[in-house]
Amino acid sequence: MIALACYLAALGLEWLILALCGLFVWRWAPKYAALFASIQCAAGFASPLWLAGLPICAFLALVGASTFDQKSGLYHWPRWAWVWDNEQDGVDPHWYEIAHPGWSKVPREFVWTALRNSVSNFRFVRGVSGAGRPMWYWTGAVFGAQRYAKAGWESSTWPSLSAGSGKGY
Repeated sequence: MIALACYLAALGLEWLILALCGLFVWRWAPKYAALFASIQCAAGFASPLWLAGLPICAFLALVGASTFDQKSGLYHWPRWAWVWDNEQDGVDPHWYEIAHPGWSKVPREFVWTALRNSVSNFRFVRGVSGAGRPMWYWTGAVFGAQRYAKAGWESSTWPSLSAGSGKGY
């Protein structure tokens, strides 16, 4: 529980950094800012999908609803919960398990799908992602540690709004 509280506190700092990034995005590419803001609002914390995903992801994790897909080698939610799944990493990525050795599968699946990577598959909905749109990227030292912030569209065409430790790639 303490780990979850620490994670949520770090998430709050990350969202503060992201809000500041939003100011830069508006100056940097005003013609894309409204589109980007609407996509992030639809997929972010204020989203009805995100709010609906909290109990859905909690329920799915608690009842052990994830199944192993032999083809991809990943665990996934049932198809009806596709928008809260993650096509690339599944609902319980192996690297996330290694990063949180003290966590059982239930909190890992919940935190990954409802909090850390919420509404992940929304990026695959037509019109959300697009090639040729700009990306704003910043790295620097904050409180003596390397941090990054980025907003825009990755070269893979997916929208990205993230900040944290390291270089961000």
